[in-house]
Amino acid sequence: MDKKELEKQYQELIAQVEKHNHLYYVENAPQISDREFDELYKKLESFEKDHPKLVMDYSPTRRVGAKLPKNSKFEKREHLAQLLSLSNTYNISEIMDFFTRIKKGTDSEENSCQVILEPKYDGISIELVYENGKLVRGVTRGDGLVGDDITQNIRTIMDIPLALRSPYPGKLSVRGEVYLTFDEFDKINQRREKAEKKPFMNPRNAAGGTLHLKDPEIVDSRMLQCFVYDLVFTDGPKYESHLEIIKDLKRLGFKAVDNFEKLDIDQSEIIDEVEKKIEKWEKLLPTLPYPVDGIVFKVNSIALREKLGTNIKDPKWGFAYKFPTREVPTILDDIEYNIGRTGALTPVAILKPVLIDGTVVKRASLHNFGDIVKKKLNYGDKVLVKKAGEIIPQVVKKIDNQDEETLLEQPHRCPVCHTRLEERSESDEEDDIQLFCPNPHCQDRMIQSLIYFVHRNCMNIDLVGEKIITRLFARGLVRKPIDLYKLREEELMQLDLIAEVSARKIIESIENSKTVEFYKFVRSLGIPNVGEFVAKKLAGYFSTLENLIEQIENSSVAILFDELTGKGEKEIKGIGKITAFRIIEYFQNWKNLDQIKKFSDVLLIENGKNKARSEKLADLKFCLTGKLSLPRPEIKKEIEKNGGRVVATVSNQTDYLLAGEKPGSKKAKAEKLGVKILDEEQYRTLLN
Repeated sequence: MDKKELEKQYQELIAQVEKHNHLYYVENAPQISDREFDELYKKLESFEKDHPKLVMDYSPTRRVGAKLPKNSKFEKREHLAQLLSLSNTYNISEIMDFFTRIKKGTDSEENSCQVILEPKYDGISIELVYENGKLVRGVTRGDGLVGDDITQNIRTIMDIPLALRSPYPGKLSVRGEVYLTFDEFDKINQRREKAEKKPFMNPRNAAGGTLHLKDPEIVDSRMLQCFVYDLVFTDGPKYESHLEIIKDLKRLGFKAVDNFEKLDIDQSEIIDEVEKKIEKWEKLLPTLPYPVDGIVFKVNSIALREKLGTNIKDPKWGFAYKFPTREVPTILDDIEYNIGRTGALTPVAILKPVLIDGTVVKRASLHNFGDIVKKKLNYGDKVLVKKAGEIIPQVVKKIDNQDEETLLEQPHRCPVCHTRLEERSESDEEDDIQLFCPNPHCQDRMIQSLIYFVHRNCMNIDLVGEKIITRLFARGLVRKPIDLYKLREEELMQLDLIAEVSARKIIESIENSKTVEFYKFVRSLGIPNVGEFVAKKLAGYFSTLENLIEQIENSSVAILFDELTGKGEKEIKGIGKITAFRIIEYFQNWKNLDQIKKFSDVLLIENGKNKARSEKLADLKFCLTGKLSLPRPEIKKEIEKNGGRVVATVSNQTDYLLAGEKPGSKKAKAEKLGVKILDEEQYRTLLN
């Protein structure tokens, strides 16, 4: 058989497999059995094995690529056009305001006030780029201008076509939403629980985490899906309406949004019609197999869209109504008490499992014991639960008429060390009373303090997490944060599942944390009420660790309090009285001050304002592209250390484009804008 005949046979095999893939995954209307499909797929695999030179990248057998190295990062990619985010509301009156704005942008003669209603999928937004009908790139939304290139993982999603149906434009970019069905989400979490891994909170988090895995085989196993819902760019035919775009996207082979409705906003009873649509969708929500958290309203006319234009981050022709967080009834089975790093006793409601917005909720937060008293809660109560901020489950209120005289008894002793609990106010509000364990040697307090110390927002000891901290504590190897810097490899190897290589990497991770910004060190101390904002205030005030120690030892409490609350000679604005008390209380404890002094012998603490830096590249803006000899974060750090800045995209304000091997579209853009392009040798000359 000659080459042309073989190529024809190969293309026919690919077309057959893709046809039945599309029918199964997109149309949900398979025409052959699973067994028949498997036989067809094996036939294609066998053909490619016999004729390796004919194999094409868009073959269905090439969906799963090679695993990325662990230390590699996803490359940043610019979008062909900015991916805007929709403004949203929970208020129907704001939808009416949106309609009014559309009408103002419409000429009286025009009859184009038709709006399309679509589901607002709760997944991960992506851009898919095709050239000559073939998928070349899949990128996360990122900041709307630049995202992560996750092409190798996008290729594993069966309802995303690797090759478009003819005829197709030379270049096409579309926007879609990658999601997990509730069934698949449950399967993933069941597998994670069996492997003793933390389950995902909800399908969206699981989809996002999956898209950023380095192993495409694992991505492939998780059965991600994708709806395509908009056009970003095309050099093909122009469209007159959104519905026309959706129709053509389906023709090209995409699983496009199909659950939409039309709405004429000129009708007199428009508000009643909108309310009916929202009510209809809220009833439909529990029946959907995938997560939807609202309705999107889009102007149908493309000409009117262009006329209305966009704001900085969102289009004026689109708007999203988000469904209010649902409150779901369930039973309060028990209350569990946890002790945090500051000694705060936090009650957690143990609930009869209930599904809320796609997540199975078994536990919910209660702010403090006062929250239990206010809500008159008791075991066995029927309660309403919702997701606070759509993430953290929260008990809203009690909804039955159980006898309120038999309220829960207030705990008097710490559930861990049995020390008598104290009452304290943890904010400037008089009634915000919290129960505390005052024992600094309480096991849970000590463990939580260590976990907080190593967190990425504090000392960033990235290879030491909660499990290792707990095991180190149980072995008596670490009791205080300073003990981490005394660890030896052989001690780590005493722990289960830590071999020599892992032990060495953990020690390296601890060593790397010895150089730290001053505010991060201050934050890592775990002073009550001191987060990033207050830590930066304190770091700016004290300047250096040595100065902090000296002032704490030599200043009076009154002077410190005045200055911490902005009433002294050196004002620190933004610190409240309660926080000031907690800071003074912490530093007056000689054990805390003694530990800080020990850190001064171990750590190299830098203050961001006082870091030594040159002015060789002062005020110069650099953009990076292509493969460079050093990782980009290192080059970025080098440029910033010498007074320059690194920007994500090329613009008229960019001074230099540093271009490595295989530069992307940024080089062409730089040439067009007249931005000077440097290779690494020229960059080094400029630097030195």
